[in-house]
Amino acid sequence: MELSLGVDLSGGEDWQAPSVEWYPWDETGEDVWVHTQVIVQATGEVLSVFLKGVHPFAVQGGATLFDGVRMVDLGP
Repeated sequence: MELSLGVDLSGGEDWQAPSVEWYPWDETGEDVWVHTQVIVQATGEVLSVFLKGVHPFAVQGGATLFDGVRMVDLGP
C-alpha cells in the first residue's frame, strides 16, 4: 500500500490538478496505524488537503482507513 498526502495551496477541488503537491507517507506498516506530517505555508486564505492510497499490485481483502486528520496553524 502506498499512501500520500496532497496539498493544493490554491484551494482547488481537483485532486489530479497540477497545483496539488504530493508527499509520500512518513511511516509504513501492515495492520497498524501509521502517521505522517507535512508543514506547508499557505499562500492565500484557503488550501485543500487530499489523502490517497494506492495498491501497486492487486490484493484481495483488507481496508484502508484514515483517522485523526487535523490542521494546525503554526502562526506567521
